[in-house]
Amino acid sequence: MKHGRTEEYYNEVILNLKEKKMIKFSSLASSAMLLALATFTGPNLLAQDQCATFDFQNESGEITFLADIDQCGTLVSWEEPILTNECDIDLTIVTNFEQGQFLETGYYLLTYQAFDGMENLVGQSEIYLDVFDDKVPVPQGEDITQENPIEFPQYFDGPAVYSEDDFSMDLLPTYTAIDNCAGEVQGEISVVELEEDTRSVIWEFSDGVFTSELNILVYSNYDFTNSIDENGSFADSNAKIGMSVYPNPIEDRATVKLDSQSSEVYEVTVYSMTGKIVISEEFSNGENLLDAEFLPSGMYTILVTNDTTSIAERFIKK
Repeated sequence: MKHGRTEEYYNEVILNLKEKKMIKFSSLASSAMLLALATFTGPNLLAQDQCATFDFQNESGEITFLADIDQCGTLVSWEEPILTNECDIDLTIVTNFEQGQFLETGYYLLTYQAFDGMENLVGQSEIYLDVFDDKVPVPQGEDITQENPIEFPQYFDGPAVYSEDDFSMDLLPTYTAIDNCAGEVQGEISVVELEEDTRSVIWEFSDGVFTSELNILVYSNYDFTNSIDENGSFADSNAKIGMSVYPNPIEDRATVKLDSQSSEVYEVTVYSMTGKIVISEEFSNGENLLDAEFLPSGMYTILVTNDTTSIAERFIKK
């Protein structure tokens, strides 16, 4: 959830916004100057004598503003750029936004232009204004939970899905998310196969700044002769694997407690959100130590299997 973008990222954003005619300019300049703003595409539209420069005292190329949660915007102000005038004439300085102006959440291109007495453009500089809210999109649906909404507000868990048929995208429920300012957000779905009939399905919801993740487990070709209890595990105590992982989130190490009447030894596999196997061990009934010190921060899935069944849970690594 690091906030910050590269120059290439912003060039692409602005290009996309131009194509959609979504660049936001205010009507502060004269008609002729607005025409220059609207049609400017590069240095070739500057007068031959580019004798004025603006120097923004900001190396990142962007100025960020945290939006008011209720208003989904904020009053923006910034340090004025330093003007170097080598034109030896008086210049008219035009900007497309005012200090103290209210801007809604979004990306804006702040432009400073210098015009001579003939309204020739003799200098121009830009910087990005990024007005963002710090709330992640919240997935909507029944039985969606969070392990740690204070430290990790971006991670959500949904209820497991069981099907007696082969895996199909049609098995998946439909989820959307609600963002504080962006409204309804559609998710991008990725599927990670943990084993032949066990998959982790992740919805990623982005408001353009922050992304939240909803993760569910999908069991296909499931044998319903063993009923499922309210915890999503086998009701048959002889087949059931009891598992608890604590603490969760994990700092460095965690205890994985396993209990089953049908087995003493279990294959334990930990997957990253991309499906990469990061830990593979053998555990036994009782308390087992899971060393996660080397894992990067994020969400992981632990899959425990024996000869008859399997169970999966998710944990967060701080």
